Amino acid sequence: MKNRILFLIIFILFTINSVFTQQKLAVHFSDATNKVESAKLLEKITYWELFLINNKIKYDILYDKDLESGISYKKYHTVLFPYTKVISADDYISIVKYQESGGNLIAFGAFCFNDPYGRIKSFERLEYFFGVLFSGSIPQKQMSLIAELKNQLPLTKDLPDLLPVQVSAKSSPVYVELASSKSKSVSKVKSDNANNKIEKSLIVLNTIRNSKAAWFSFDPLEVISSREDVKKIEKIIINTINWFEESVPN
Repeated sequence: MKNRILFLIIFILFTINSVFTQQKLAVHFSDATNKVESAKLLEKITYWELFLINNKIKYDILYDKDLESGISYKKYHTVLFPYTKVISADDYISIVKYQESGGNLIAFGAFCFNDPYGRIKSFERLEYFFGVLFSGSIPQKQMSLIAELKNQLPLTKDLPDLLPVQVSAKSSPVYVELASSKSKSVSKVKSDNANNKIEKSLIVLNTIRNSKAAWFSFDPLEVISSREDVKKIEKIIINTINWFEESVPN
């Protein structure tokens, strides 16, 4: 009888510990970006919260003060940056430390392009985290672009097809060139010029040091071709989150 009670107590304690130590995804709410583009940031955050809830992915919202105080991969296996255009030097340093310790990053769009005043600063931060070089952006007047998908497992696992998707150019999507042997392109701008040897990458996966990082030039809200195409990009994101969670060091 005593052994049974002891076993039950140990089981309960183990279960409680597992629940409270389970790693989560973190979603960054950029207070600095909110000061210059509040409506766009709210649209993005709302979408991502609904997306994560619908896909039963546990997450916390992180604010700038949370980044400044430091984040641990032991608590958050991945930090997702849905619309972090403006960032302070302290926040940037905190993200670097998080990644160097083994944390994973998923970022969208013009990640860390601006200083705290909303001015264009540089593309060095995007290049540092994702092993790329800024190459250019699609002008708004072009209206849209065609994004070709490449079979890059496990990100493209269980996709119904790899047919291209159409993306709005309203936000002037950025494209990049790979600058590291550890960076891989998952999507690129479809080119009509067969002689163009330089790929304009739109989705990049980078494995560096102890962590992984994925950058998306666009998010599912900007896919305009069909609902099926939106689901394809969402599936790539889910695959990315799941793979990153599995790969975090103990």
